[in-house]
Amino acid sequence: MSRKSTQSEPSAAKLVAEESVLAHRSLSAQLERIELALGRDDLQHSAHLLNELIHQIRDHFISEESIALGVGLSSVAGGRLLHDAFVERARYLKARCLDSSAGVGNADFSDVIGQELVLLLSDLVENDLRLERSINKVSKHNLI
Repeated sequence: MSRKSTQSEPSAAKLVAEESVLAHRSLSAQLERIELALGRDDLQHSAHLLNELIHQIRDHFISEESIALGVGLSSVAGGRLLHDAFVERARYLKARCLDSSAGVGNADFSDVIGQELVLLLSDLVENDLRLERSINKVSKHNLI
């Protein structure tokens, strides 16, 4: 009987994968909004959008960490340290937007911020894939 209920419940790895797909779509849409603001050299609005991105990333991480802890992974294995580092990188980019002076050179600065955002989100996706693999390993080990 417990076998049947286990089969009907989604695996932790599947939950991470599904949550990641939805989160990445949302994060990608937010990245596009930020890139548009950066393209207009609107650094104040870019900073505001980065703040929203930070909240989205934190919510995404909280969900992942809960799933990881639920299958028995440590907070370190669940990505807690990397997650904190991602949030700090996004905060740093936001601060750079707020601290930049308006005027000459903003287009180049906006390009740099945009490139750093792409790297940040690329690293986030890689982290999610590593977490999904870790959860798969733990789940398979627990079934044996």
